[in-house]
Amino acid sequence: MRKIFSIKIILFILFFVSACNSINNNASPLKGITILVTTPSNYASRFARLIEKTGANAILFPTVETIINPNTSDIDSILQYSESIDWVILPSRKAMDAYFSRFIQDSISLHKLSKIKYCAIGNDINYLKDKYKISTNIELKEAGPNGIVEALSKEPFIKGQNIVVVAPLVLGVHEPNIIPNLIRDIRNLNTNVTKAEAYITQLSDSLKYLAEIELLKRGEIDIIAFTSTSEIEALIKLTSIDIIDKQIVACFGPYTGNNAKKLGLHPEYIGDKYNSFDDFVTGISNYILEQKKEMN
Repeated sequence: MRKIFSIKIILFILFFVSACNSINNNASPLKGITILVTTPSNYASRFARLIEKTGANAILFPTVETIINPNTSDIDSILQYSESIDWVILPSRKAMDAYFSRFIQDSISLHKLSKIKYCAIGNDINYLKDKYKISTNIELKEAGPNGIVEALSKEPFIKGQNIVVVAPLVLGVHEPNIIPNLIRDIRNLNTNVTKAEAYITQLSDSLKYLAEIELLKRGEIDIIAFTSTSEIEALIKLTSIDIIDKQIVACFGPYTGNNAKKLGLHPEYIGDKYNSFDDFVTGISNYILEQKKEMN
């Protein structure tokens, strides 16, 4: 009951602020709203820019941080055995940075890797092409792990091929089952799959974000936007379920939303379109618009 009462108060405030800020009926439903962005810093600024285009305020609080793994043995092994590797899966931008930063200044190494085929997800395909001049060798109908598996299953001669998934070493929080499940499902295509721990995902230092934590405690955040399970678990460790659940909780997609529930949260919005941050912002905006209509 306390959760429902708190959300009603938040929605009333959002409605009141929106009405005060604009007399234009076409104004964004998010105008004047404060949204906490918990995604890692390498994605956060892009996500925040999309939020701020709607007239909302974005507060950056990357609850997990990613760094390139100083132990490069897994990536070095890819180079060592490059002639026998058929595919490298790059499921995030940090995976791309960790992978190519090891070879980008070495033309000999890049030549050795030139026969490898690559797969990436969603808008990261453009990042791979723009930054590293590498095009993916497969088209995904769904921008997610299931899309990778489905596309690979349709590749001729996929059975017996050697595939490397560039993935994080997760410290301080539980590893989400996205990568383990991806590896399992690709392996079920009768392929040989290796995990290369090229970067590290770890809990952020709470001392860097005391101001953001205080905003949460004071109820000055309207919406918390989660894009992964790790972010949720980390924010729970850095604050508490009670503090988080006083805000409107929005989750990028059903996987994140279901895990939010398992961790004890009660998300109000769970995206059903999750190809990009644009979809997430649009979904949150539509959710708030519907809530405002119900209050009228």
